Amino acid sequence: MRILLPTGKVTYTIVQEAAKGFDADVVVTGELASFLTPGQVRSLLSSDASYDLVLVSGMCTASFADVEQETGIPIYRGPRHAADIGLVLPLIGKIELSRDIPADEFLSGERRKEALARISRKEAERAPTFALRGVKIGGGTRIKVLAEIMDAH
Repeated sequence: MRILLPTGKVTYTIVQEAAKGFDADVVVTGELASFLTPGQVRSLLSSDASYDLVLVSGMCTASFADVEQETGIPIYRGPRHAADIGLVLPLIGKIELSRDIPADEFLSGERRKEALARISRKEAERAPTFALRGVKIGGGTRIKVLAEIMDAH
């Protein structure tokens, strides 16, 4: 699937790095990705209509419905922050993105699962000072909250 990723000068390197390994073209359209206009997308697609999908910044407020209707190429909202685009690209084709809602809102559940899995892997790698009923305590393991003392001053 060939993807067009219009972005800004500020986030170009982040998006370019995230797009490695995908059939995606990263194109600078201005200083900031959030100022992308339907006219700019129309111009990009008129010069090369071989894209299967366009992923615009989740911070864009413009509607790209007319451009999508003219070209027949779906235009979806990406994440609001360029740093999250690496989480969206592998999911294209697996989840249905929105034309109105930023992709990172869809990814919040996915990111939570990934974070919990990472914590579990790190916990499994660490050596505890001791274990209590299978729960690792001390050493390099994460902190466990045993009790909370209310109104401790």
